[in-house]
Amino acid sequence: ESLGFAKSTNGGTTYTTSTPFNYDGIRVDVSGVNPIFNNTQVTDFPAIAVDRSCNSTRGRIFVVYPEKENGNGKAIIRVRYSDNQGSTWSAAQTVSIPNGRQNWQPAIAVDETTGAVCIIYYSLDGASGWGTNTYMAYSTDGGTSYTNLKISDASHITEIVDQVNQPPLGPLIKSGHYSAVDAYGGYAIATWSDHRPNQKWQIYSSRVDFNLPIKFYNNLATEDLLINGPLAYSKPNIRYEGGRGVIINNNNKIGR
Repeated sequence: ESLGFAKSTNGGTTYTTSTPFNYDGIRVDVSGVNPIFNNTQVTDFPAIAVDRSCNSTRGRIFVVYPEKENGNGKAIIRVRYSDNQGSTWSAAQTVSIPNGRQNWQPAIAVDETTGAVCIIYYSLDGASGWGTNTYMAYSTDGGTSYTNLKISDASHITEIVDQVNQPPLGPLIKSGHYSAVDAYGGYAIATWSDHRPNQKWQIYSSRVDFNLPIKFYNNLATEDLLINGPLAYSKPNIRYEGGRGVIINNNNKIGR
């Protein structure tokens, strides 16, 4: 029914909370079995990521979640962001494809070297049936606008993992609850569960490359360096201000 946010500025000793915002989740009952998703168990878990880039959006907190369109419609993927450490949130923005009959199971990452926001999700993108593709909605302008890219090379079938009854649990009604995406150095890698015809459930992965400048700090000046190959540069002593402490030393090699 709503998403809350708590933060700690003292290493987790104490937390402060912000006013939650409401959203209409896609679960239908206690078991989560939903005929709209071929009688599988679906979740409406949110996911979170923080912009740690050197762009003007540094510090922006993103949350993504699936919800029912207009409170009672199809499942869509929506995202909000906060520029004041979670005290307030932006209006919700729909990032899933318009023709997706149902869209669910999102994951999010922000590339700390470019600021690219990457959100992956499942979509029933056919006119009928349970054929499912994996999409990435990505933003190169700090979350102002998004472009969708289909990253699965073939659709898979959303259905129960195992039809065999397994007392006391009964049949396994889950079709994979979690997807994942990470982004760094100008590209993103996504992973998801995928059940293609006449195959077992497998883990698939896809890499998406972005032609974006990677920003570094050189004293007080920002250096925009574009990676088009190995991570090596001729300019010495440029320190990247990010979470992984990358150092470009005088030998033009990356030290970690």
